[in-house]
Amino acid sequence: VSSNKACILMKLSKSHPELLTESLEAIRQISSELNLSNLLSKWDENTLELESLSEVREIAIAIRDPYYRAEALAGFTDRTSWEAIAEDHNENLLRLLSTRERKHLIELLPKLHPTLLELGGQPAVDAALDAMRDACNQWP
Repeated sequence: VSSNKACILMKLSKSHPELLTESLEAIRQISSELNLSNLLSKWDENTLELESLSEVREIAIAIRDPYYRAEALAGFTDRTSWEAIAEDHNENLLRLLSTRERKHLIELLPKLHPTLLELGGQPAVDAALDAMRDACNQWP
């Protein structure tokens, strides 16, 4: 199954939910982690039922390469998505995100604010911001 077919099915499933099962099956058949992460990062999580969102998230989490896994998970920026990922993969969440390019992580930090607050309170938010400032000072 090509990633083009999976992409088309994914787009169609937004307006035709009956194609969602076929879309998920096509996505599972993609062997290239690069293609898989590109496709999953574009998924609109707001069009998915909770059960399907969980399936798509599990596909993303199963990607072995940390960079591609982080790229795929970056599509899940809704607070409830990050909370669910954090519950299952709390210790790996920020490490996964750190594999992304700095500009992507900077864009993602405001969306992660509620999750960081819930996971570690204001000290976690402050630590994330301090770490980002340190990285930006060392590598402008």
